[in-house]
Amino acid sequence: MRQQVATMLRGTGVGYLGFAAIAFSMVVLWKVAALGPVAVIIVLAPLLVAQWAYRQHAEERRGQERALEVLVAAVEAKAPHLAGHSGRVAELSEYMAEHLGLRSQAVGDARMAGKLHDVGLTSLPTRVVRDTLLGETSPALATYPTRGTRLLGGLDFLAGALPAIETHQAAAKGPSGVPVEARIVGAADAYDLLTVVGEPGGAVLPPQDALDALVARRLDSEVIEALEYAVARRDRAETAR
Repeated sequence: MRQQVATMLRGTGVGYLGFAAIAFSMVVLWKVAALGPVAVIIVLAPLLVAQWAYRQHAEERRGQERALEVLVAAVEAKAPHLAGHSGRVAELSEYMAEHLGLRSQAVGDARMAGKLHDVGLTSLPTRVVRDTLLGETSPALATYPTRGTRLLGGLDFLAGALPAIETHQAAAKGPSGVPVEARIVGAADAYDLLTVVGEPGGAVLPPQDALDALVARRLDSEVIEALEYAVARRDRAETAR
């Protein structure tokens, strides 16, 4: 409940305070300063400019999202067994970050890192990527997180997500002093591989067995708790649909 109320206040609460400030300013200019209808122009003109700028920014963000979807599609084309994996990891990462009380920017970075954590696979030969289904691995496979950050390094709006993309694989093997966003993505990635995709040469596990396996890897207890919350929240949302 506390998390939900805080999220609501951060989202709509600030907006309502802004509307109240605008209304108060208009009353002061109209009545106290005796500007009359001119007060409407003084107050609303900057708002119209801000609305235009916001729409431009929103359109730019939509373009960025479309470009990122193309990258995710490229990963799934090279590794069909990962179809839907990036989206599921992104969703779990977002829920986990919110549960841990991270600020909104960090939540967005965790979600973006979850979506793009496998992008580096596109720079590897298709045979190397698909051999993992047979339990075979190549030393080059360990380099894909770094390859991913190199591919995405020129995109300023992804700067906050890059550290998590680069270190999520190491974070999934246990505590290693990496950023919390990386631990989040690493746990979400490992859980989805265990429960949906199946790790190289291994079988798909039931949810509780997968969580137990992650505990055995000595992941942070708070991250495991956040993962349990995220899985339950996702299951409730799917049931509601």
